[in-house]
Amino acid sequence: FTADTAGDGGRSTQPTRDTRVRISSGSNFVNAPWGLEWRRQLWDADNDEGLGSFSASLSYIFSRRYRVTGIVGYDDGDFVARNGRSRGARWEVRFLWQPKPTSSVRVGGGQAFFGDFGSLGVSHRHKRWVFNVDYSVSVETATTEIATQQIVALEDPFGNPITDPFTGEVIRASITTPALIDDSFLRSRLRTSIAYNKGRNYVRGEWLITDRDYSRGDLDSRDNQWRLNWRRTLSGRLSGSAQVLFWDHSESGDSSFDYTQQGASVGLTYRLGGRSDLSARLARQARDAQLDGGDFTENRVTLELRFRL
Repeated sequence: FTADTAGDGGRSTQPTRDTRVRISSGSNFVNAPWGLEWRRQLWDADNDEGLGSFSASLSYIFSRRYRVTGIVGYDDGDFVARNGRSRGARWEVRFLWQPKPTSSVRVGGGQAFFGDFGSLGVSHRHKRWVFNVDYSVSVETATTEIATQQIVALEDPFGNPITDPFTGEVIRASITTPALIDDSFLRSRLRTSIAYNKGRNYVRGEWLITDRDYSRGDLDSRDNQWRLNWRRTLSGRLSGSAQVLFWDHSESGDSSFDYTQQGASVGLTYRLGGRSDLSARLARQARDAQLDGGDFTENRVTLELRFRL
């Protein structure tokens, strides 16, 4: 993919590539599956700047509930960590506990050229609610950060979800743009979400804490974001929805830009017939920044009429 970034009053094109090769063991390795993976990220293909990695993994399945996985590998790239290193060996150990098919807990820890790191994954699904927690540490850039943020599902003009042709998963995109610069950084992200569905009501809450430690730029930032979505079927033709957003952004450095941003919206959708519906939405968003000129307020009213052939 290609990222377009502003530069010197115009626009500059920065070709970016991400290549992955994976080999996984087959059905002969039931109790001890293994895998090999090679990945090469080119953040700036013109200058051959990126990150390459190779890893080998081996798991041992004690039972349906317990699994241990060991990973060893090597990273080499242009991201310079605080310890001054940009390459080195990597190892990680992961422990998976799955007490039942609808619940799992994954805990991991290891070491790479940028230092010690950990990982966490918790998921539980019940008849009416779903709970997920995920923590990960990775090396990213502005382009990969925006491309991989999963906030809202994309839909086509007919209201159908847009899926990835390779994985079949729904493609998601960000509705908020973080403060990013043209540099690589070490990203630590904790994501917690919970969804509840009963009868006519659907509620989903999400909380994200993201830390970015930049390689060369004097800009280390933290984003604390949470959002709450609610949807209710009011009748056979009428449905309502509401959303509340909060975003606290803080930076370190001489030219830091700290702010808090809030947003809220309410909407109604009325089905006129089998092929048409009418929607109305009222939204407000505001930002309170410490620097002059960084505040803004936006009020929006949206009316939409859809007709399907």
